[in-house]
Amino acid sequence: HMLYASRHMKEVTPLDELLAYCDGFESMAAAARSLGVSRQYLNDIVNNKRDLSRGLLSKLGLKRVVVRERKST
Repeated sequence: HMLYASRHMKEVTPLDELLAYCDGFESMAAAARSLGVSRQYLNDIVNNKRDLSRGLLSKLGLKRVVVRERKST
C-alpha cells in the first residue's frame, strides 16, 4: 500500500548515496580514483564543504531536480 510505504520511507540524500558507494572500497582514496575525482574533492564533499557536481551525481546514477512550490492563495 503506497500510503503506508510513504510514511516509513527515509529520504535519501546524494551524500547518503555517495557514502554508501564509498563503503564498497578499501579507502576513500580508492573510491575517489574510481569516481575520477581527487581525494581532497571527495573529502570536501563528505565534510559538507562542497556540493556534488553534476558529473559526480551522474556517476552515482543521480540527477539534481529543482521543484518550485506553488504558493497557496
